Amino acid sequence: MVSAQQCDQPLKEARFDCHPESSVSERKCLARKCCWKPVIPFITQLSTNHSIDAVELNVPWCFYPRDFPTYQIKTNESTPFGQRLTIIKQQSTYMPNEILSLTVDLFYETAQRFRLRIYDPTKKRYEVPLSVPVIQTKVNVTDYEVIITQIPFAILVKRKSNGVVLFDSSVSPLIYADQFIRFSSYLSSPFLYGFGEHRQPFLINVTNEWRKLTFWTRDFPPLEHINLYGVHPFHINIEPTANFHGHFFLNSNAMDIDLQPLPAITYTTIGGIIDLYLFAGPTAQDVIQQYWEVIGKPLMPPYWSLGFHLCRYGYNSIEKLRTVIQRMHDAEFPYDVQWTDIDAMSSHLDYTYDKINFNGLPDLVRALQSEGKHYVNIIDPGISSTQPSGTYPPYDDGLKKAIFMTKFNSTEPIIGKVWPGLTAFPDFTNENSIEWWTNIAATFHDTVPFDGIWIDMNEPSNFVDGSQDGCTNNSLDNPPFIPHVLGDSLSAKTLCPSAEHALSSHYNLHNMYGYFEARATNLALKTIRRKRPFVLSRSSFSGSGQYTAHWTGDNRATHTDMYFSISAILSFNMFGIPNVGADVCGFELETTEELCTRWMQLGAFYPFMRNHNDLNMKDQDPAVFSWKAQQIMKQALIMRYSLAPFWYTLHHQATMISRTLVQPLHFEFPNDDNTVGIDKQFLIGRAILVSPVLFPLATKVRAYIPQDVWYEFPSGIKITTVGIFTELDAPLDKINVHVRGGFIIPMQIPGDNLMMGRGNPFTLLVAQSMSGNATGNLFWDDGDSLVNNLLAFNCAVAGFITSITYICQSIYQLIDIGNDILCPLRGFILHTGTGLLYHSLCVIGCYRLFVTVYSTRRFLQTNNCAISMVAIQWFISCTFVVPLFITGKIQYQVNGRICGVLMEEEWSFIYLISIAFVFPLIIIIILYTKIVKYMKQNPFSTKNSTNIPSQYRRQSELRLIRRICMIITTLFILDFPKLVSFIATEILLLPPWPYMIRVDRMFITFGISVTMLVNIIITDDVRKVLTSTIMKYIVPKKRVQDINVIKMPIV
Repeated sequence: MVSAQQCDQPLKEARFDCHPESSVSERKCLARKCCWKPVIPFITQLSTNHSIDAVELNVPWCFYPRDFPTYQIKTNESTPFGQRLTIIKQQSTYMPNEILSLTVDLFYETAQRFRLRIYDPTKKRYEVPLSVPVIQTKVNVTDYEVIITQIPFAILVKRKSNGVVLFDSSVSPLIYADQFIRFSSYLSSPFLYGFGEHRQPFLINVTNEWRKLTFWTRDFPPLEHINLYGVHPFHINIEPTANFHGHFFLNSNAMDIDLQPLPAITYTTIGGIIDLYLFAGPTAQDVIQQYWEVIGKPLMPPYWSLGFHLCRYGYNSIEKLRTVIQRMHDAEFPYDVQWTDIDAMSSHLDYTYDKINFNGLPDLVRALQSEGKHYVNIIDPGISSTQPSGTYPPYDDGLKKAIFMTKFNSTEPIIGKVWPGLTAFPDFTNENSIEWWTNIAATFHDTVPFDGIWIDMNEPSNFVDGSQDGCTNNSLDNPPFIPHVLGDSLSAKTLCPSAEHALSSHYNLHNMYGYFEARATNLALKTIRRKRPFVLSRSSFSGSGQYTAHWTGDNRATHTDMYFSISAILSFNMFGIPNVGADVCGFELETTEELCTRWMQLGAFYPFMRNHNDLNMKDQDPAVFSWKAQQIMKQALIMRYSLAPFWYTLHHQATMISRTLVQPLHFEFPNDDNTVGIDKQFLIGRAILVSPVLFPLATKVRAYIPQDVWYEFPSGIKITTVGIFTELDAPLDKINVHVRGGFIIPMQIPGDNLMMGRGNPFTLLVAQSMSGNATGNLFWDDGDSLVNNLLAFNCAVAGFITSITYICQSIYQLIDIGNDILCPLRGFILHTGTGLLYHSLCVIGCYRLFVTVYSTRRFLQTNNCAISMVAIQWFISCTFVVPLFITGKIQYQVNGRICGVLMEEEWSFIYLISIAFVFPLIIIIILYTKIVKYMKQNPFSTKNSTNIPSQYRRQSELRLIRRICMIITTLFILDFPKLVSFIATEILLLPPWPYMIRVDRMFITFGISVTMLVNIIITDDVRKVLTSTIMKYIVPKKRVQDINVIKMPIV
């Protein structure tokens, strides 16, 4: 018996469950020598309407006494990586096959990363086959302190700076048996983020509740309180000091994680070892970066995959598919990727297509590709095992090469049942499977040249429990403890845990099936296409982001599902799979026009955007809805496509420096308590705040605007109410988007799809901070190469004093080229010090650059066009300099990051004359042609412009003509200093400057100042007169009449 004194626990929140299995009883509890104290007697519950406090729900009635047997330290020695302990336990407790002697390794890996490993020194146990950093030598200085208690054994890790607990195992006994491992720790607060994949609010708050989270990949539509498609045992804990730290439990076996209001956390797994990482942060992004350093950084997606994707289960015929594609084309929707589901297969067989109902699919795919679009097809892991021998190579070849998973202790493939009927399942842990998978994919690619692969059903899903022949009765299929998985069995709607892989049993590797399939598919696509792969996987594990994107599965067409999509996307950005989205408008159930419109607005700001719905549901592609809804959806897509360079840059930052694409407000504003738990809004990068409508028929949205400078997008109106929750107008045609001051957003005028629009003009949206600062960067390459094919550009840096005149300085900037450079363009650096504002404009062909300024100084908003003039000047210089540089006639002389141009004397005269006369004329002609073409073939135009307000057309006309005037005027003003420079250095023989660039700097300052002064002095009335004159004599009237402009997110 357990003494009453040892069970005297004044806090119910401090109870740790001694009987985590269901159907607990007093007899079973006492048999384990644990304490039994019901919270509310059964009679009371049954006979009265007793009100139970929320904190009392799920409180364990059977819990550990204070003297429950546990481990103590036997030896403690220092090692090069840290410390190694031997811990022993004198007696077994309640689980079979307890391991009484264990080794504990403490790795001081980095200043912010600590690793704890506890394992059996006498028997090799399964460990997760994930490639993680191997640290041989401990770091000397850390942000954390580790304290070890000998009896009973416990480890305390706390932050040195303030003593906050990062990990403390003393709170509960350690149980370590062959198929049951359980340990606990205090939490620094009851507020956490993470633990996927589960449908839940983004903030996990256990202040007043007990929560159990189960980890076992399962094919089931997302619902709360069940295990779903992926496994990510990682969380971030909020500290009382506004810092953050994280835990990652590197274990792929089935597990439960229990959270309780103490606050505390308990890990329970049924295999492997204890392999726990602690990340000290201190910021949330620091924790995420430290986590990604362990699991691997996400892959860089192909540029085309950032566009709009369209799919459905149930096209059923090539005619229906063509109709949808034509309907989207006729409605002038930009979209990039067309998908097909299993209905396009022949009898649901992988790597086939239905040559009757989808006859002509290969030609259709090639036609799409000729227009810059792409095609993705679906592949399920189950390979049909019932086709006649010799007729289905995927199964025949797989059988010959022993690729398939096998039954327990057998060489015979384990057979389940999925869409094509009886199926075998590839063992993707078998290295030979990669070559087999690549070969069968390549054979199909020769027929249907797909651009990406969608891998579904890879939990793996099974329509029968275990296998067609059932499972064994051994301890793998019937372990002594089963976590609280959906179906109450590890084989429920999946394969038998006893099934065998090359690396281990399915018992150990089930949660990683999708991970290994994604890896094999990624490698196959690289081999087949020789381009950057695009893979979309439903199932995932920690580290899957190195190989695949993810979507949130079979959601439903409800506003609730739309809301939960935000927390899912925020969570997967934490988990290292930032390229994530949900099925826009919902997969299951019939959508409505209002819901789909709102979801398209939200989905335009998902990292991955795909509209997809289920068999027998009505079509929900954007072009099927009313004209009004189409225009609203089109506007959302245009916003997405305009921001494509910004998204692409964020992806590169994720790949190179481990930054999330989207994040909650709390991560960016940790000292603002109002931001804690906000999951109905989110940030793209650090610069764009999205506040969608998530409730039916709502015309307002309650949003929190953090304390900072914010501008409404696209109007540029400065927000005056910040630091509080406020109601924003949100009619159906509006999604509230705000740009944060202090940032520059690279944008581009969209085309019909991303590939067609790559040559369109760029826009820099400059949102100034209160002090006039703004920073930003742009990554740009060919968008598809396996190795970054970076383009090098000259960068112009222009500075302006924010007063009546602008003073400009220009310098060349050497571009570093290499895969390790974050931004080869060196990013649009704006800095203010005593009023100076520096713009670094680096884009392809500076004549394609336009700049929009959101400013705290009103007049800047009307003079942004002149900012691009310096870029024009350097484009002219670059046009001349590049061929001479190639021929060796000039060379760079580098001084730090700034370089000058040294030119042979005989070329100086030609250079100056060319810059002064020839190239300006060429550029003027090019600019005039481009702008007139842009006016005539505006990619944002609609066929019917009668409903477009006339003031928008007039504003666009004025803006375009003003841009022509400014370009022509400034070009000639900028040429004047060149002639003066030539006279001064060549005719008057004045001493030359050390760098030719500095001669330019002095005179360009004067040129820009005069230009901007003239531009500021001229009133709007005078400008209108000049514009009307130019419209009358320069631009043909018919071209003016052809201008169709809708209100755009760029100016």
